[in-house]
Amino acid sequence: MEHQLSLFPSADSSKPGDLFLPRDSNALDEMFAASHRFRSGSEYMDLLRFISRFPKYSPFNGLLLYMQSPDITDVATAGAWKRRYQRSIKYNARPLLILAPMSPVRFVFDLADTEGESVLIDPSLQKKDSRQLTDMLGNTIHNCTLNGIIARGVQLAPQTASSLIPVTGDSFQKYEALGIEPHMNFLILLNESLDLADRYAGLVYELAKVFCGHFGISANAWWQDRKDISPAISDIEAESVAFLVCQRKSLDECAKGFLAPCRIPGENIPVIGLSIVFNATSYIEDMGKARWKKPKRQGRN
Repeated sequence: MEHQLSLFPSADSSKPGDLFLPRDSNALDEMFAASHRFRSGSEYMDLLRFISRFPKYSPFNGLLLYMQSPDITDVATAGAWKRRYQRSIKYNARPLLILAPMSPVRFVFDLADTEGESVLIDPSLQKKDSRQLTDMLGNTIHNCTLNGIIARGVQLAPQTASSLIPVTGDSFQKYEALGIEPHMNFLILLNESLDLADRYAGLVYELAKVFCGHFGISANAWWQDRKDISPAISDIEAESVAFLVCQRKSLDECAKGFLAPCRIPGENIPVIGLSIVFNATSYIEDMGKARWKKPKRQGRN
């Protein structure tokens, strides 16, 4: 896996909490539906792997970069290259356009279009240690409750990483011992015998189902009601979110467990809601960064 340079300044990337999509996100889905390029499973995986190499940038900005220049390695603004790496922009460099918070666009440049001091790419800086994983998992579980979701570690079958259960009268009684509060809409069971990374991956996968709207909406929902889409579409959407989040967090082994059908040579995928996938990815990534006092996006209450 190729890695981004260790620490680009946050000013160069989407701010934490920014769910960076076009105002009319249907434009993205329209492009995806009309383009046969990404209907190939292998092409789709190439896109997701590319986006995963740029975790400091939103998934949508990753898509913009991919469509402009799929061979780029690492990008930053001219100012960031100068300040952080003592590198200047070459005379014939081609700027790449991305969206930016609080302004229409931002221009960034690929490493190959800069010159100056050498840059060390250190893959170890991207890896998560146990403390970081513990914090990320704990933050995400805490923030779940603000979205009407409760997550609990339990003993599950060895091959089962997680399970998502809508909270109804029956399920409330069945799992009452887990401390489900009456206002919760979903219960996520995590296999407590798994390691931290696998538990986090399982949590992300179940959250993807919720935030992609596969289980409908509730009073806490900021997401769309998409419970009527086909299983083929919902499976790819949820696994795409899980793959992106895990790969962008450098949980490579966890990411390998998702999207197996897309890795089959010659296999095509159905038209999915790419904007939905990107939106859910950004939100779940944000959930792991800090413990919120209130949801970053408000529901229908």
